[in-house]
Amino acid sequence: MEKASFLYTLLFLSTSIINAQNLEGVVLDGATNVPLEGASVYYDGTTIGTITNAEGYFDIEKRTDIAAPLIISYVGYFQRVFDDISDWKKRNILLKPNNIKLGEVVLTADPWTRAKKLRYFRSAFLGRTLAAADCSITNEDDIKLRYDPTTKKLTAYAEKPLVVKNSHLGYTVQFNLLSFEAIFEKPPSGFFFMKQSYYSGTSFFKELNSKTKRKTRTNRKTNYLGSTMHFFRAMATKQLLENDFKIFKGSYQIDPYAAIELQKEGEFTRVTLSEKRLNVLYDQIEQSSLHKVQESFYIDTLGNFTPTNAIMFGGEFGLQGVANMLPLDYKHDRGK
Repeated sequence: MEKASFLYTLLFLSTSIINAQNLEGVVLDGATNVPLEGASVYYDGTTIGTITNAEGYFDIEKRTDIAAPLIISYVGYFQRVFDDISDWKKRNILLKPNNIKLGEVVLTADPWTRAKKLRYFRSAFLGRTLAAADCSITNEDDIKLRYDPTTKKLTAYAEKPLVVKNSHLGYTVQFNLLSFEAIFEKPPSGFFFMKQSYYSGTSFFKELNSKTKRKTRTNRKTNYLGSTMHFFRAMATKQLLENDFKIFKGSYQIDPYAAIELQKEGEFTRVTLSEKRLNVLYDQIEQSSLHKVQESFYIDTLGNFTPTNAIMFGGEFGLQGVANMLPLDYKHDRGK
């Protein structure tokens, strides 16, 4: 009897330890307190996620080693973003119904057709790469677009998550578009062109097929090599040169860490750039550039950097969009 009691105690302690590593909660309608079944709970930009059951309950692995916030979303409601989960305790999470219908306030006439605006949106949002050509947004009708000829700015928003089918990398991406703008320019003597673009939002990745094809795995590896994820992972571990990244100030190659200061702060690496612009060469071929907007930013163990508006990209990095995004928990195996 004593032995059975001892074993029961061990099992109880073991279960408690396991539960301590997870995040639990109940998602409710903020107006009625009715449980929301099927709400999405995930770490932004990863494949780590779950959905709530009929009682609105969820249980997800606790990850304190990454900077990606925990996102809780449900169609028709404002999403909740939790940046700090270090002292998480089981809780009720209220989602506020999104009853705001965003109508277009027309200050000036929009001269562009929807088809033209969609072409530019796809180019900026999905990117201009091989992967983008094999990628589609399955619910484009949910995208609201407007071009203002006075400011030469294209803006977009969506009340529902955009569903991106990426056949090249084998993912379905649920992207909650929070903001989007593309700014155009036409020099006195020259062609009208997109000068810069910016979008922000949260994303969750799911495997497109039940079994990942060999070609898809190869595409993922090829896409990873030389990507911003590869670059920031190499930067965080101070192995830029070992990963075939060279840093230039203007046209002169420099020691990477003469212009990039790294400081470990727990699980994260603080990065401070001494130059407003640095040029990057990968594998002697791919040319990119980094443009400093803020003095410093942070990189986590998965190569995620925050805040996302701390730097801007040019060159190869600038051509990449959602179509080239790999989940932050993607593991690159050099041997495969």
